[in-house]
Amino acid sequence: MSVQAPVMGVMGVSGVALANPVTVANPVKMDAVAACGGGIEGGAIVSSAHTSSGVVLLDYADVVPGSDARLLEHDLSHMRALIDSAIDSVQSFYVKNPTFIGHQGKECTMHRRVCFLADPQDTHGYFYSKQLMQTTPITPECVALMEAVRTDFGVVCNGMLFNEYAPDSYISDHRDAKDNAHKVHDVFAINHGVSRVLRIKEYDYVTKSGCTKRNGRWWDFATREYTGLHMCGSDFQELLTHGIPKMAATPEGLRTSITFRLHDKERESKQYNSYIKGKRKREHASALVPDTQD
Repeated sequence: MSVQAPVMGVMGVSGVALANPVTVANPVKMDAVAACGGGIEGGAIVSSAHTSSGVVLLDYADVVPGSDARLLEHDLSHMRALIDSAIDSVQSFYVKNPTFIGHQGKECTMHRRVCFLADPQDTHGYFYSKQLMQTTPITPECVALMEAVRTDFGVVCNGMLFNEYAPDSYISDHRDAKDNAHKVHDVFAINHGVSRVLRIKEYDYVTKSGCTKRNGRWWDFATREYTGLHMCGSDFQELLTHGIPKMAATPEGLRTSITFRLHDKERESKQYNSYIKGKRKREHASALVPDTQD
């Protein structure tokens, strides 16, 4: 059931107290998060509740009754070989440091390697920041992994986005767009490599970004290797943001994230046409710039 977004006040949204808080210093220390097996609320570690379908790290209905947004964690240790094979199969498809047009038309760089795999009949590709990551036909290894995710966890998906992050990389707080996906808005993410922090924040409708600690709540969770984090519920991408924050001491080594979503080419038409229109406009503007080279 969808609910009206909470109104953020100076003291934030009130909700039930989460169990076993243990205060830790910010920025987040990864050993504290990993040892806990849960997350951090406003700088305090909170324990998690177990269910037969995984570990419930966050149920937003405890904060805003009637909301439909949950973060689950699944143990994927039985899928190690499938995960490793899928990652190995896409190495030649990665695009290094893709760019996008940011604020005031400035070109920005994403410091990572990215590729998107799906059946081209299902989707135009992965849309981000008014850009499009073209679809690469899915490999047999990725088909096997996707089928396992569908079967073992009931995830409805037809596209896989691979992101390989350098140790010092970060992801700004954001919500996944709903207009390029099917009515199912769940996102299932497999973690591989070094552990980082996944930060969930309440969305601030005034600043149109993730909240601060003064006007809302936030929670931190470790992205442990060979685990799956499942952002599910019809309100998750409406009421909450997610991101990977900068850390004072960054772990050495690469981190790969594989995210699974359900895409619908017909529902993407409006966004795809807008992308093509913007691309032509930029190409036209670029053609008007005189060539100053000899």
